[in-house]
Amino acid sequence: ISDSIPQLKYYEIIDTNHIKHNKIVKRSADKSDNTYEESTKHWVTFRTINRDFNLLLSHNKDIRNANFKAFTVDSKGNKKPIFVDFNEFFSGTVAGENGSDVKAHIGSDGVMTAAIQTVNETYEVEPIWRHLDNYRDNHSMIVYKRSDVNHSSGNESLKPLCHLIKAKDNRGDDYVDTEELIRQKRKALFEDITIGDESSGQPFKPTHTHCAVRLVADHYFYRFMAQLSPKKAINYLIHIIDRVNNIFTNTEWTDDPKRRPGFGGMGFIIKEIQLHTEPSDQKTHYNSGYGNRSVRQILDQFSADTENRQFCLSHLFTHRPFEANDTVLGLASTASPRPDISGGICSVADTSTGRPVYPSTGLTRTRNSFGHTIITREAVLVSAHEFGHSWGAEHDPHTDECLPSVTNGGPYIMHTYSVTGYEANNRFFSPCSKRSIRAVLLSKSHRCFVKPEKSYCGNSIVEADEECDEGLLASGDTYTRGQCCDSRCRLMPGADCSDKNAECCRGCRLSPAGVLCRDRDEMNCRQQAYCDGETIICFETDSQCLEARPVADGSDCLDRGQCQAGKCVAYCTAIGRQPCLCEQPMDACYRCCRLTNNTCRPLEPRDPLSDGTPCRYGFCDKQICQKQIQDFVGRFWKVIDKITINSFVRFMKDNIVGAVVVVTLIVWIPIGCAINFYDQKQMEELRRRRRPRRFGPGIARSTAGPWGRRSRTTVYRRF
Repeated sequence: ISDSIPQLKYYEIIDTNHIKHNKIVKRSADKSDNTYEESTKHWVTFRTINRDFNLLLSHNKDIRNANFKAFTVDSKGNKKPIFVDFNEFFSGTVAGENGSDVKAHIGSDGVMTAAIQTVNETYEVEPIWRHLDNYRDNHSMIVYKRSDVNHSSGNESLKPLCHLIKAKDNRGDDYVDTEELIRQKRKALFEDITIGDESSGQPFKPTHTHCAVRLVADHYFYRFMAQLSPKKAINYLIHIIDRVNNIFTNTEWTDDPKRRPGFGGMGFIIKEIQLHTEPSDQKTHYNSGYGNRSVRQILDQFSADTENRQFCLSHLFTHRPFEANDTVLGLASTASPRPDISGGICSVADTSTGRPVYPSTGLTRTRNSFGHTIITREAVLVSAHEFGHSWGAEHDPHTDECLPSVTNGGPYIMHTYSVTGYEANNRFFSPCSKRSIRAVLLSKSHRCFVKPEKSYCGNSIVEADEECDEGLLASGDTYTRGQCCDSRCRLMPGADCSDKNAECCRGCRLSPAGVLCRDRDEMNCRQQAYCDGETIICFETDSQCLEARPVADGSDCLDRGQCQAGKCVAYCTAIGRQPCLCEQPMDACYRCCRLTNNTCRPLEPRDPLSDGTPCRYGFCDKQICQKQIQDFVGRFWKVIDKITINSFVRFMKDNIVGAVVVVTLIVWIPIGCAINFYDQKQMEELRRRRRPRRFGPGIARSTAGPWGRRSRTTVYRRF
């Protein structure tokens, strides 16, 4: 099946039924600022690509502007607001793997789009219908590794990734000469810029760190990338920007780390999304289906949209075919550190055409020159590349510093040609890009960047100016209000509180005193808690569930543990030892502790582990440690993959019974077959030798016999 998607050498298919979801909900109150928050952790588990994935995720709302809006746009330009559920977007880690990072979208239908980054590999999950027509109505997903991205599918990587539009001098009628532009940039880069405490050597700490963007998708994108579904289109766009934002915010923008420190945390926030569901009637519109146009013409028409002036950047996503010689995947205007030059972030108006144009624009094409839909990882890198231009970076020059060899990490994001994301540097900006972008940020970010907004109606947190906040609720494609709380985060008439925000609230009414609001928590050694029912003001501290007091030290808690200072500690830890798993099969399903001599032994008297408890080789079942077949298979292939004498010996020791059986079968089955074959040959030869000759009967006349009489003689013919 790997040939079905040219960009991938190998992938696997999973279904929504293969993914398990679990929620851990925790409500807490902050008494210092009178706010309440519901914290929900999501455990997402599945197995594919020969490994298990255990993802610990939280809702990710950092990329949403407080005044976020989303619209569909028809052929006449009429807008219709649509609902976007940001509760479907997550960020998190892979459980137990330090340095891991996860960005995911999980739709209401269970279909997931995710980037799972570990120390040694990056895994991608995306809907299969984007790439295979026979899965158009399927809830299946493809999973592939970064290392399985095809470097040369149709030689696409040998073609220029994008064109860039040079910054335009607003005081003249043409583009600034390239050499002059480079000279100006170098001057800006190496001058002592006295912003904040930069001149004193102190790190510059910007407060306005987010570029508010408008994302626009044309009708080609809506048709081919979203199956005519506004929800699918918008979720795709948000997921792409979320991952691009992760690249930018984790970059330290510096010109020379030894000369002066850099600054980071600069990223994006989505302020508006526009989705064209029909071709525009106006033939010269960027969304028109009329005629065959170049990528430059489309971007020029998009830049003519007067709405661009309201945003830090506007970015167009399209799936349209361009002219035959247009093989690029993106295009963007490059920002200049000079404040009077238009293009890129926070651009001034370009009046050279007689009417103001705000070229703070770029575009990403989700269809490559061979007509294939690019994979999500490619879309992220292309978009990051174009946003890099919009922030002031040009293509990396051919120097060892900014275009290293593959052995030294490979090209960076701003390489002239498309990168697959396989090499180490593919996800980072080069030193050249950092210097250019740093100069632009210092010069222009104060114009249009905004402060990060963590307080807004709809984030499930009751803040100072709100009476309630039930999060974003959906009813079809419009915003709606909850049972107790309206869309302005004000209580509904007759409501005292909101069940969503207060544990001592039932049916929008304050619970009476004595109502149990929290069960005993053995994990955290907390007693039961009850509502006090005394206050009539909603969301005061006293109206919440009273803080549960810790149980007495020494009380029993989970798995024979003991409570100490409000925490449940393991049994072995409570008696001054370390918990461990016994290796001997006869001891494997009994509670074991590590003694002072570093040996692991069962406790006396013996304490059997309950069925289903993990043991050294699998899980306990009636005090017997049952091995799991899938563990053996997985370990076997791991040994084959990393075959060394040490790993082989370790494998033989860990699976001694199975190893003896397998080795015996490997040796004796061929020998037995050979002996049996030899015996069969010998028996056949012996039977052939003993077989009598067969003749057919016939009659012939005979002369007189030896006794002078005539006789009848039987003659035999050999057949």
